[in-house]
Amino acid sequence: MYIPTKGRGKDHLVTVYIPVAPVPCPRPRVSKRGFVYYPASYNAYKETAKQHVPELEDVWEFPLAAHLDFALEKPKTTKFDYPVRGDIDNFTKTACDLITSVPGYWHDDRQLVVMTAQKRWAKPKEEAHTLIEIYRHEP
Repeated sequence: MYIPTKGRGKDHLVTVYIPVAPVPCPRPRVSKRGFVYYPASYNAYKETAKQHVPELEDVWEFPLAAHLDFALEKPKTTKFDYPVRGDIDNFTKTACDLITSVPGYWHDDRQLVVMTAQKRWAKPKEEAHTLIEIYRHEP
């Protein structure tokens, strides 16, 4: 889902909301013949999430900054005040690879020079999601 950028500052380019529970990027698997692949469940997640990322006409050629918010569904019982499943760097890898796979946006996520990310429990009545805000980076 595309969220308009009006009122978010002149450097704000786009906000993408993905209403699907975030999934961390797993380690790649290697077959007996040396073929490297990801598990089918991860590929299915990426295909589902990709449907919520609109294509853009222009590809940005300049340095970028991003903020990523991963809201995970809280289990009925947990002793933790924060999500412990999945490292935050693996959640960010999934989100960056997802944006890279959609036409528009950036050529490669190496254009990101600043990134902040948080993983948290979704609030009551808030669905699990990924929120990606992309900004032009002005040093």
